[in-house]
Order: sequence, then structure tokens, then C-alpha cells
Amino acid sequence: MSEPKRLVAACHQPNFFPWLGYFHKMRWSDTFVFLDDVLIQKTRGSVTNRVAVAVADKPAWMTAPLDRSYSGNLPIRDVRFAPNDPWRSRFLATLKMHYARAPHFAALHASIAALIEDPEPMLGEYNIRAITALAGLLGLEARLVRSSAYGVTSTRTLRLAELVEKVGAKTYLAGAGAIASYQKDEVFLSRGIDVMAQGFAPPAYPRGSRAPIPGLSIIDALFWLGAEGTRALLDVPPGASASASEGTEQEETVV
Repeated sequence: MSEPKRLVAACHQPNFFPWLGYFHKMRWSDTFVFLDDVLIQKTRGSVTNRVAVAVADKPAWMTAPLDRSYSGNLPIRDVRFAPNDPWRSRFLATLKMHYARAPHFAALHASIAALIEDPEPMLGEYNIRAITALAGLLGLEARLVRSSAYGVTSTRTLRLAELVEKVGAKTYLAGAGAIASYQKDEVFLSRGIDVMAQGFAPPAYPRGSRAPIPGLSIIDALFWLGAEGTRALLDVPPGASASASEGTEQEETVV
């Protein structure tokens, strides 16, 4: 029996413990493509190796340092974490210090800690493992695949369109960052692929007596709302919460 068609597809780099919008895109996709073979910049950090959490009620970056000893640029899947850097223990200590009193910290801390403590040395594989586990925790059902499995060598919008075709989808779910920066809808449309804007705005979910902070890692929502409450934030259909320009999109340019 042939595999059924997956009608809506989204593509994104495997980010480091991503924000809610990343998982919202996954929630509304039939197939979600990890862009594990796109190049990342050597000279700066990105959302592939850092994410914001709440520290003293302000956003603060948690960064996993990378091994920068290579020449040129590498695809995400070939980049290593910096050896012998104890960033995992720093990350865990920060979460314990600033989230211990959150309602769902006790129930979820062990699961989150296991993902952070994963000894996997490769950035792409580490992120994909963590995202896949978090998607399971949230009950997301998208098929998760890797762009490196399809041998697509084109760039930018054409690359995305070809990947959508490869996975058998008919609609591309696009984030605000891509729409605003490099995405050309006509490339999809010329190939018979519809484009749907995600239009996700960071929801002001309750954080006890603390003020809402948009754009934090999904870890923040999980500790404050639990898996069920976090999933409810993702169930808002694309475009229902805000126009695409209103979101706080964490999207990297596809090159």
C-alpha cells in the first residue's frame, strides 16, 4: 500500500529548544522538514544554538557554544558543540534557579533535563532529538523528515518548493520571517503549491504574577502551563491569532 499524501508541509532549521511558534508550525503541518543540510554562519550564534528563557523576569540567552575550528561554513548536521564546555550544567542550573516554583516544574523537570543532558556531540542531531521528544510530549502528529534525505541542491525559495514537492505536499506553511525577508510566493505558485501564512503571535499566557515575555523557549510554557496547557496554545489555527507581521518569528534565512 502506498503512503498517503501529506497535504501541508513546513520547513525549518532544527533550532535549539525552540519557541512556541516553531511547534505551532509543526502542529499545523502534515509533514515537517528539518533543514539539516543548510549552511549556518560560522562567525555568529543563531537560534540553532541559543534560545531565550526567563531570568529575573527578563529574557536571557542560553547558548550552547560551538566548535569553530573548521574552515568556511558547514551544514547544520556537520557542526559540533565546543568540546569540554559545561553548557549543559549551566543551562540546567539556570532553569532550576528561575523555574523551580513554576507549577509544572516538578512534573516536567526530569524530562527536560534528560533532553538537555543528551551527550550527542553534533548540533543538528542533538536539536532534532530534543524537538522530536518535545513534539511527542505535546502530542504533535506531523511526520518529521530531514532535508538531507532528499538530495535537493537548489537554494532559497526554490529549495523549499522542491522539498514540498518531494514530500508530496500541496500547501506550504510559511513563517513571518521568511515572508518578510527572502520568500517569493510566485515560485511555489508556479509549481502548483499554495502558500499559507502562519500568522502566529506569541500568546500572553499566565506566568503566575510575572509579566508575559514573548519569544521564550517552549520550556517556559511547559513549566508554567504543562504539556496540556502548552498544546492548547498551539491549537489556534494559522492566521487566527495575528497577522504574519505581528509575530515574533525566529526564522533563519535558507541559503
